[in-house]
Amino acid sequence: KEMITFQIEKFFAKKKIDSLCEIKKRSTENFFSVIIFTKDRPQLFLDLISIFTSEKISIHQARIFTLADETVIDTFTISLNLNTNLIYNEKYLNELKQKLSLQKPQQFEETSEYNFLNRKFLKKKIEIFFDNKLSSTYTVLTVITNDRLGLLYDLSKLLLKSKLVIFTAKISTNGDFVEDSFHLRTEYGSKFTSENKIKVLKSQIYKMLSQKLEYVY
Repeated sequence: KEMITFQIEKFFAKKKIDSLCEIKKRSTENFFSVIIFTKDRPQLFLDLISIFTSEKISIHQARIFTLADETVIDTFTISLNLNTNLIYNEKYLNELKQKLSLQKPQQFEETSEYNFLNRKFLKKKIEIFFDNKLSSTYTVLTVITNDRLGLLYDLSKLLLKSKLVIFTAKISTNGDFVEDSFHLRTEYGSKFTSENKIKVLKSQIYKMLSQKLEYVY
């Protein structure tokens, strides 16, 4: 909360800037807080996720705040331990801040180090739940599956393609598995309640995850 307050004060002290990104080291080893201030636009969240993924940065939590003037405050909790070849010094963090401030989408590939073909899992897992009772204002989607690079990007891309707005994303990792939880609304600001549309989206998510897991053994 203190960091968010600090960043809001800093942002409004510099209203003329187009975008601002701050990265702060957390007390927990290898964890950082990232806050990005910018104007809202289509696929902003997806573009930011693509930058983290291209840098092989693990996202543990993401929250999206939109102000009345369409200013967006995106907050992320990240860890920088996926790519052990990089040294996360001040220079690297400044370069990352610059990329996040520009918000240009990045292309990425699952390199051999992170590709499923070179990973062994005890078993495959795909569990998908839509809940409209947990929250009075949001539809909560929970996906539990095998962890991999680009998972949050792929899920976010599917949700945005379905014209759903992501308000929060929380990622919890337990061994080989990850649990991604999203608070969602439709583009009209309502909960996602159509049983038919939920069935279609659930099928699309399952198909996407299954294709990515088809080589796991």
